Amino acid sequence: MERFPTRHDVDLRLAGTLVKWKGSIYYCNCTPGTDEPRVNLYDPTNYNNTVVEGLNPNDPELNVNDYTIGYFQYNLDRALFLSRVPLRQQKQGLYRSALYYTSVGSSKRDNLPQGVFQNKGFLSMLIGVYEPVSKSIEVLKKRGAEASRALSEDFAVERTTKGFDLYYRNTLIGDSEDASIWRLAPDYNHSIFAQKLAKLNVMVV
Repeated sequence: MERFPTRHDVDLRLAGTLVKWKGSIYYCNCTPGTDEPRVNLYDPTNYNNTVVEGLNPNDPELNVNDYTIGYFQYNLDRALFLSRVPLRQQKQGLYRSALYYTSVGSSKRDNLPQGVFQNKGFLSMLIGVYEPVSKSIEVLKKRGAEASRALSEDFAVERTTKGFDLYYRNTLIGDSEDASIWRLAPDYNHSIFAQKLAKLNVMVV
């Protein structure tokens, strides 16, 4: 059975969302001028640039829910932690009102700012691409207190007046004076987190 048998289904569930096709992220909308279930895919940084026209939304390579969601680098000094709104929605692609963010170390939830779907760090997060941890730390050492960097979808580092704090899905789990060796809090000082961090070349004691 087709996922999107009619144009109405496409309009209701995919129009105005981000989707993944052949491993890349695109902005999706209904193909104009046809009653058939067809979509156009656009460059997510420039919605006027049509990349694919008239794609069948039932194409097996069109993925509407396989995204990396977590930390992303919003700007030079600010990483944000992204979460889905816990509501059942008709839209199946990714859309702004279905998401909220919290700043690193904060519990306050906010709606995503306008234009975030075109943010380079946001788009890189969706396909799981992050800069090397060594580069993130190098940048942070040149910034002031409260600057933060996304290390992966799960981990982020914030600069403090005393050194650096390490966060896991927005929970403080460790710290370091110089970001070379990290001390983990007792609840997180075990092999599971050591292995997760080792994959990022983050050393713990």
